[in-house]
Amino acid sequence: MNRTVLDSYHLKWIALITMFIDHTGVIVLLPILGSTHGLYVLFRLIGRLAFPLFSFMVVEALKHSKNPLRYIQRLAFMGVLIGTAIVGLTWYGFDVFAGNIFIDLSLGALTIYFLLHRNIWIRLLSIFPFLYIAIIQVYEASIRVQFPYINAIRADYGIYGFTLILSFFLAKKWVEWLRRRQDLDSQISTNWIQTQQASMTSGLALLLVNLFWYILFLLNPYNSELSFMGAQSYAILTMFLIFRYSGKLGRPPRWFKPFTYAFYPLHFVVIYLIYELAMILI
Repeated sequence: MNRTVLDSYHLKWIALITMFIDHTGVIVLLPILGSTHGLYVLFRLIGRLAFPLFSFMVVEALKHSKNPLRYIQRLAFMGVLIGTAIVGLTWYGFDVFAGNIFIDLSLGALTIYFLLHRNIWIRLLSIFPFLYIAIIQVYEASIRVQFPYINAIRADYGIYGFTLILSFFLAKKWVEWLRRRQDLDSQISTNWIQTQQASMTSGLALLLVNLFWYILFLLNPYNSELSFMGAQSYAILTMFLIFRYSGKLGRPPRWFKPFTYAFYPLHFVVIYLIYELAMILI
């Protein structure tokens, strides 16, 4: 029986909601309840589903987009907007706790765009997004001394995030290679089997990437660059959502696309209002 019941529209909603829960935990619950409270821990663990889903949907969007470059430009534009907001908040003394997630998504998407290009010289450009992310991550402390606004230009999930996005892309390319080698009876069964293979392979890619980084963390648990993997390892639960992915767009309303871009900055405003209200009531 076919149990793939989640389309792209469903996964995007799950990603947005889990991101909202995650950031509510950091901004509202952490200063009120502390880092050891069960509710804070639960919110943070639920939030581990968000980034893998966003990464997976970026790869899906590039696969189905009629104009991939325009899609990447939209991600980069959001990166500039969010980066500008981070600079402004830092300037006014706010403690911005994270990097710019649109750096992760836009550079990951740009790498895939380069890798898929017909021109071999343009394919070689795919190394530069990785070098940018790696250099910023390795020399972050030194750069921060000279440039305190580094979070505006820093990939939020660093090299880990880049490898996750790339793993989803490679999983799909592997399935496409397998499809060309298989002799299937009909186009209908070919499409259905390819969807099943792509979902399963992408889920397994997520599992392998997280296991790799978690093993690095276990080997060197005192490394500050790897400490995030203690909680981030719960991202493997996302694979069960990906396993149920139908490969279809779904039926999102017209307002949904602009809403997904506006949601990121607006949800911070809502969460900060919740925090201020909570502080008044306590």
